[in-house]
Amino acid sequence: MLSPDSRVLLTDALQPPVGYAIDSVVTTTYSLDLTALLLAPLSFAARTRSEDVDDADPIALLESIRRYVGSMTVFAQAGGLKVPSKYRTVLSFAENSVVEVRAPQPGRLFHPKIWLLRFVCDDAGGYLHRFLCSSRNLTFDASWDTLLVLDEDPDTDEAVDPAPIAEFVAALPDLATTPMTGTRAAAVRDLAHTVRSARFACPAPFASMTLHPLGLTDGAALPVPEAADRALVISPFFDPATSRRFAAIAPDSRIVSRAETFDRTGSDAFTGAQTFTLQAVADRPGDDEAVAEPGTEVGGVPSGLHAKTFVFDTAKEAVLITGSANATSAALGGNVEFSAALRGPSAKCGVDAVWESGKGTTGLARIVEPYTITAAAPDVDADALARVEKDMADFRALLSAAAPQLHFVLNGGSAQCTLRVPEEIVGAFDGEVAVSPVSLTGEYRPLATEVTWSGVAAANVTAFIGVRTRRDGVELFGVVKAALHGDVVGRDRLILRSHIGSAQDLTRCLLFLLGGEVPGDGEVLGLDRGSTGDRDPGRGAVDDTVLFEPLVRAVVGDRAALERVDALLRDLDAPTDLVDDDLRALLDAVRLAHTAVAGGDK
Repeated sequence: MLSPDSRVLLTDALQPPVGYAIDSVVTTTYSLDLTALLLAPLSFAARTRSEDVDDADPIALLESIRRYVGSMTVFAQAGGLKVPSKYRTVLSFAENSVVEVRAPQPGRLFHPKIWLLRFVCDDAGGYLHRFLCSSRNLTFDASWDTLLVLDEDPDTDEAVDPAPIAEFVAALPDLATTPMTGTRAAAVRDLAHTVRSARFACPAPFASMTLHPLGLTDGAALPVPEAADRALVISPFFDPATSRRFAAIAPDSRIVSRAETFDRTGSDAFTGAQTFTLQAVADRPGDDEAVAEPGTEVGGVPSGLHAKTFVFDTAKEAVLITGSANATSAALGGNVEFSAALRGPSAKCGVDAVWESGKGTTGLARIVEPYTITAAAPDVDADALARVEKDMADFRALLSAAAPQLHFVLNGGSAQCTLRVPEEIVGAFDGEVAVSPVSLTGEYRPLATEVTWSGVAAANVTAFIGVRTRRDGVELFGVVKAALHGDVVGRDRLILRSHIGSAQDLTRCLLFLLGGEVPGDGEVLGLDRGSTGDRDPGRGAVDDTVLFEPLVRAVVGDRAALERVDALLRDLDAPTDLVDDDLRALLDAVRLAHTAVAGGDK
């Protein structure tokens, strides 16, 4: 149930089951933190448990991204990308995985937060699927969210109908602001095809579950009853119309939201309902943060309540709806959203079961407190500020849909970059607009049909363009993705060489690709060969014999690892002082052994 002490980490939910590996992944989000994006490949690698990119081993981060970027597609609201607090050049390898999309209905948002993962068995080759339905964006926001995890269970008696998942995922490529590559779009649709036969089990103590994508087809709606005995509505955002609707559903209606949402909406909209906020101690991620930061439906919630869950009791049955949809007219009337509706007995699944503490759990009532709304009418100033923020978000979406292009020319280790946008976009926002590659600091320049930056380090050439908008005293930043035109392969090689610049780096990387843990530098330091062929104790290079055993194991047990090794060396195009004759001879011998073993399997 929704006990506040039942914690699930997204990074844990992305871990493959024992004996399986990631095969294909689709995720959707409204806002996307580019640094948070890097954590997903680390989780897929399974051997890495870091929840902080800064704590991750650089080699593991680099090769996890390179390994899984082709299998993972992230659909995000156009213009909803966030400027990273620190730019990392490995983001270049993740560029193709990010697809900006827009809702079909004008003025509405792409707002779902789902993950669909397909795992392949290491031995038998069969598939297993996992589906996550969440209220959480792919960001580092310190907010209270919900996460529903459905694992495929071939033996379940009452399988959840996966057709809504399949249809939703299959429709995503058509929402892209610019056409996806044929290969990536085909991979997304293939995942949608295979999930149709998946058998997901409904989690106990619920008896049944239905899945509800919104905003893609006419008439799609959440199963919110007209009337109920009891209602519990948890949402960080409301508007007057939906507030009145939810407050009037039941004679016992409890609404949990954020203080600024209640104040902005006004008490008249919640007549007849009890209103609550999270207690101060629960609304903060840590003791050093005094108050929860304000948020909006467009801008998001940096901290505090962000869960969206509606519970209704009617007689002895309860329905619990959870997912991405806020209790707002936009969410329930045009936004692209995804929620799940779970049904079960009221005694185990209803309002009181969530509200009161059960055996070994903490009920929601223990972490909320009554909130008195002082103003009766909506806050006009807050609405005006929200409209400015919405205008800025709409402009970023418009800029993304205009297919901006970043042309670059490499000259050794530096580049000249020119951003090109259609003329009609330049004056489309009633305010100031400045742009800069997110890799640069202090280089924002007024938007024009062509904006040029010279002397950019080649490793800092990026498709991600920061957009700064100013109007009426409000300044906001966001990111759009541009199409790269230039020597992308050359840029990627320079970035790769910047991360693998020594024999120690290369050996650690190869060991990771071959399925082992990433050893520390001290664990792979050996002796270099002198002119006589003997080991020279003074030069501190790597003894490539540490690779022999992992390579032999890979010949029989993990041939894909050998392909990853070949891909790395091909992309790196390493000079001879990095990949010496001994290592090349060892790899040639392994390839011959691999061919012999593969031939014996035929």
